This record gives sequence, structure tokens and C-alpha cells, in this order.
Amino acid sequence: KEKEEKEAKEKAEQELRDKEERVRLKAQRDQEKKVLRKARQALRKAVLAQYEVENASDYKTWDSFEDMNEDLELLCSSLSALELGTLTNNLKSEAETNED
Repeated sequence: KEKEEKEAKEKAEQELRDKEERVRLKAQRDQEKKVLRKARQALRKAVLAQYEVENASDYKTWDSFEDMNEDLELLCSSLSALELGTLTNNLKSEAETNED
């Protein structure tokens, strides 16, 4: 009987550890999704700002807003949060250089 109680207790402890691990992994995934979402938003904002600047000039990277949006969606779906952040920073640096 003691053996059964010990096994039941161990099983309950293992289930608790498994549940805690699932909760921790879910929180980690949610955080990663949040970081990726913010990186995508930042890139969209930077690209849109650059698109508006170009619209006022003779130089145009895209023929239409739809073309820009398609390229942007492709980048957002293909790149990691780190890559998106690097691209966004490069875009912002380029825009600041062009303003000078």
C-alpha cells in the first residue's frame, strides 16, 4: 500500500512539473509572438514613412502602395524578429542620412 501511495504522489508531482513547464513554455511563446509583432509593426511604420517621403519626390521604389504592401508582407512573413529589427534600423538610418 505504501508503494502505491508513493507512486501516486510521484505521479502527482510529475504532473505538476509538466503543467508548470507547459505554462512556462506558453508564456515564452507568447513573449516571442509579442516581440515579433512589435518588430513587424516597426518595419511597417518605417517602410510607410519612407513610401510617403518617396511619393513626394521623383524617386520611387514601388509603383504603387499595393506593391509596397506585398513586399512588406513577404518580408514580415519570412524574417525573424531580429532580422526585422535590423532591417528597420537600417531603413531608419538610411532615411536620416537622406534627410541631411
